[in-house]
Amino acid sequence: MIYDMKAIRVIPIIAFALAAASCGDIFEEEIQHERIRVVAPIEGMAVPEGEVVFLWREMEGATSYRITIVSPGFWNARTVLADVLLTPTERTDGDGGDGGDVDPGFEDGEGDDSDNETVMLPAPTIYRHTLPPGLYQWSVRGINSAYVSKEWAQTLIVIDVPEPEPEPEPEPGEPGGPEDPTDPEDPEDPTGPSDQSDPENPEDPDGTVTTKQAR
Repeated sequence: MIYDMKAIRVIPIIAFALAAASCGDIFEEEIQHERIRVVAPIEGMAVPEGEVVFLWREMEGATSYRITIVSPGFWNARTVLADVLLTPTERTDGDGGDGGDVDPGFEDGEGDDSDNETVMLPAPTIYRHTLPPGLYQWSVRGINSAYVSKEWAQTLIVIDVPEPEPEPEPEPGEPGGPEDPTDPEDPEDPTGPSDQSDPENPEDPDGTVTTKQAR
């Protein structure tokens, strides 16, 4: 029997490649029995309408997170408001990069990029979403290349916050109210009533002198 020696050499190479590809699954941490610790909003929490901040603890072994928001609940979801996968992001650090110090020896647009380093930022553990008043449920799961953590639904109530009613304006004469231009107690009020018969002035308003009658 004649064997093809080239084919015999290729078989070990293919086996090695398959083993290397499966190593990622072998060394991934098993998180399928774990649940993410939620920070906010917690179960049954009521929040005002508008932007809601969802926050949870980082899960060891998870490389990304999937957050889902439905209304009114997962058992009878009529609306899926969010189903987002949050993954790690790349950032370049070093001179000349965003936020880095600029070397004064180079002009704008010039510089040595040899010190720039690309780093991977972990997947975020925060998510923001604007919600109107209503009943919702949300969940977040940790994910890696081999496993997905348990799903834990949290009930969320978004309430309508009425605008505060304007305070009534105070009436004239009340504390904090406008001054009354016809205040009789104001001696400088030209329009207020005046006493034209002074008891200490013997003269009447018409200029005649009166005398007191003896009893």
